[in-house]
Amino acid sequence: MASRTSWLFLLCACASAQSSSDWTPWSARPEIAPATSREGTTLTVSGAGNPAAYGGWTRRIDAIQPGAWYRFSASYRAQGVASENWQVVARIDWLDSAGRRAGQPEYAAWRRHENGWSHLEATAPAPSQAISARLELFLANAPNGRLDWRDVQLTPTSAPPERRIRVASINLRPDRVSSPAESVRQFVEVARRRVSGKADLIL
Repeated sequence: MASRTSWLFLLCACASAQSSSDWTPWSARPEIAPATSREGTTLTVSGAGNPAAYGGWTRRIDAIQPGAWYRFSASYRAQGVASENWQVVARIDWLDSAGRRAGQPEYAAWRRHENGWSHLEATAPAPSQAISARLELFLANAPNGRLDWRDVQLTPTSAPPERRIRVASINLRPDRVSSPAESVRQFVEVARRRVSGKADLIL
């Protein structure tokens, strides 16, 4: 009987480990942990007066299909955040069967701003070794900042249609320039003179 009880306990523990987790506060070290709180489905992160604060909320999603496309979306409302483009972080961290990073993280980008809320979105394929995804909602180095997160989703989606682009490259090393602005001016001048037609990207 004891053997059967142990077997059932092990089975339940394995099943629990494979299920998606709930939202959990995260930081790399206690001394840089931001303040976190939760009210219903709204997740809050604040700097709590600490300029070094970095972290927020994470959640693991299992049963990821390698190579399949996923849409990650979230909405946030910011207060006291000077540079939202780098102090607000929403990303997918893909994980393999050992819990290690399976590919480069995918960062969500702004889609629209509406009624005080900013809406972020990213569409990406899961790497070939990924079996789970860790969603991360962070606040970075904003001592007086506060973020309220809501409507966070990771859903399967179709791959986007192929789009052909035209890429041009410029090999230029400005020498003896008076300022960084002068280097930029030279690059722009060469691009206008040498790149014919429409280029979607200039390297």
